[in-house]
Amino acid sequence: PWMVALLDADEPDDYDGFYCGASLIHPYWVLTAAHCVIGSRAEDINVLVGANDLANPGGGSQRIAVSEIVVSPTFNDFTMDGDFALLRLAEPANGTPIPLIDDPSHADPEVEATVTGWGDTTDGQGSYPSRLQEVELPIVDLEDANASPAYLGTLTQNMLPAGLAEGGKDSCQGDSGGPLLVPSPHSPGWVQAGLVSFGEGCAEPNSYGIYTRIGNYRDFVTGHTRPNYAAWERANGRSGESADPDENGRSNFEEWALPDGEVIGKQVSGGFLYLRYLRPDVAPEAKYIVEHAASAAGPWSAVAGVELPMEPVSPGFSDAVMRLPQSANTGVFRVRVEFSADLVPGDRPLSYPGTASGELGLQDGLSNSRHYKTYTLDFPSGTGPVAISLRSTDFKAALELEALGAGGSTVTIDDNGGVGLQGTDEWYEFTPEAGRSYRVWVTTTDAGEEGTYQLNVFDPVALEAVPVLTVPRAKALPGTLTASDLADPFFLPGSTYYKDDYLLDTSTLIPGGMLELKMTSK
Repeated sequence: PWMVALLDADEPDDYDGFYCGASLIHPYWVLTAAHCVIGSRAEDINVLVGANDLANPGGGSQRIAVSEIVVSPTFNDFTMDGDFALLRLAEPANGTPIPLIDDPSHADPEVEATVTGWGDTTDGQGSYPSRLQEVELPIVDLEDANASPAYLGTLTQNMLPAGLAEGGKDSCQGDSGGPLLVPSPHSPGWVQAGLVSFGEGCAEPNSYGIYTRIGNYRDFVTGHTRPNYAAWERANGRSGESADPDENGRSNFEEWALPDGEVIGKQVSGGFLYLRYLRPDVAPEAKYIVEHAASAAGPWSAVAGVELPMEPVSPGFSDAVMRLPQSANTGVFRVRVEFSADLVPGDRPLSYPGTASGELGLQDGLSNSRHYKTYTLDFPSGTGPVAISLRSTDFKAALELEALGAGGSTVTIDDNGGVGLQGTDEWYEFTPEAGRSYRVWVTTTDAGEEGTYQLNVFDPVALEAVPVLTVPRAKALPGTLTASDLADPFFLPGSTYYKDDYLLDTSTLIPGGMLELKMTSK
């Protein structure tokens, strides 16, 4: 019920339009491989949810437009590290979302995993079934896979190998982006531990399939799908909505949404019964259900009352208040919580140094008729000058930087009106205060604008130290890569790659012209 097909939006036939797999992880969010969507725009992609047969999807399936693509900020298309992406849907899907793995031991070596997809079943011969296929494969120790002739130490800690040493069973072309599932003690009995990334051939001996180890990116993913709950997980060192690490009979999600548990306070006044329960001030990820029974033994049924404004109790928490007729004051009441199916706004995670890509549109927040998204940003102790840049080729960009906490202030950066002729629409440098968190607002200069953007946070001092390569250049610029050069973090862990960076000065070139760069090595 969580399997998703990615389709070419311009192809009306579902089978002919299919090109990659994916999984439904929230009614509004789909998880797939970055290499399936890199270079695409949201309007290029549709998703098909609820279908087993692409040639005959059935009336219960949904074909839904994509409204935003969020590519992994660490994706490297050379090493295939960080190979995942999130797709935000234009409308909610009716399928059953699959939870993400929250305990790494569920994907230990020799655990039997299941992979599903509509990919090639003939190792390159191009036989793509219309009906959904599945295969069971054991998880393989990363060290063993790295020792195989197919990979020779190039696999990173963010990769999850699976398959048989003798070959014969594997995922293949067309399965990319589809889920690798492992058993879980929590409902629905499975969690997604990986997604199809790459391999050396299909089902070849000593050539395991390689999957993105999605548990390593759980905070980033949950920070988009359930941002307020994700912040609670980070603050409390928890992982997994359904997990119960303190064994008190309440899941992490329940502890966040209902700090006092199912307890309901009752008050009779003026001919009415007032019910109260404690909850976070901001919890759109949760759907609260007040229930009544004749006794604690049940059966329980939902109560429909008048929801009154919440009453503040302590910073970040309030009492939710429901009013009922006094005649309803019989038996017992409780409150329980479910996952909300709503699209949840909130601060997305952003690391330093780091990058984020996304799209502003109708589903985003609106302030003064301008769409916006927000990101949270924290800095290590002793961080020096920081630069933030926002770039878009679709709209005139504007930035706001909000210093959170007591004494904080907000800076608006819209100095150049978003012209962006030099590649960066907005640029701001500052030195963060020790121990202070920041909120970055991505928005537009003009009302009603939409489109894609890229947000970058980096060290401007390091950028200034990069040598300038002026063009045109008549002579070749010699250089040497040695162990004394910087190791490129995009290629680590795994085999070590070294780099020399140059800043390309194009100020003397005609805009829109062609530029050729050539590098040779003996």
